Amino acid sequence: ECATNNEEAFTLEAIATAGVIAKALSWSKYNALLWTTLRSFERYPEQERYIISLICSILDGFHFDVIRQAPSTQSAEGDAETETKDEDSTPYERTAVWRSLERRLIPAVEQLLAKEKKDQQGTRTKSPRPAIILALLKLYQKFPMDFFES
Repeated sequence: ECATNNEEAFTLEAIATAGVIAKALSWSKYNALLWTTLRSFERYPEQERYIISLICSILDGFHFDVIRQAPSTQSAEGDAETETKDEDSTPYERTAVWRSLERRLIPAVEQLLAKEKKDQQGTRTKSPRPAIILALLKLYQKFPMDFFES
């Protein structure tokens, strides 16, 4: 939280520190940190700039595997979460990290992609938030291509 311009430098350093810490967190702690930050976005609209920066910093610290090799005894036919890579036919499965991102976190972040503004005549327009777009792009680059094709 930043109440005055004098506190802005401290706030920006705290945001950068949170991003570095996010790189070392376990999945459960990382998930909780990101979810808490996303929820605080609506609660503190006057702090929007800083919360957006914090979300981007946390997303930049993503360091988790979203797939793992499936056990060789498990068949891919009965399991909807298990798929096969085309190039080497090695079975893999989506982790709990991927499922949480897919079902809860990414949709919540995608809701922040556009900011709705009202002009002087009362007309509502949407403008993109470039910082969120860039953070999501960096996050998507860490995922295997197979997940975008399915």
